[in-house]
Formats: sequence, C-alpha cells, structure tokens
Amino acid sequence: MRQVYTDYSICIHPHDITIDEIRFFYAPMIESLCKLQKKAKE
Repeated sequence: MRQVYTDYSICIHPHDITIDEIRFFYAPMIESLCKLQKKAKE
C-alpha cells in the first residue's frame, strides 16, 4: 500500500481504496520491485 501511494500520489483515502484499485496500481510495479529485492540480497 505504501508503495502504491508513494509512486502514484493517488487521492483515494487508504480506507476507501478497493482491492481492484490496488491491483490496478500495483501490477505494473511487480517486475521492478522483484529486481530491487534481488539486488538487495546481493
């Protein structure tokens, strides 16, 4: 959730956001977040 709000600066209150909206915003970030996690492990 923090990543979605940080990257997109959306104006939806965290208590009002739906699962579908989270998926919509989060899906494009998955690949880059996986890469960052791999780099952090090295």
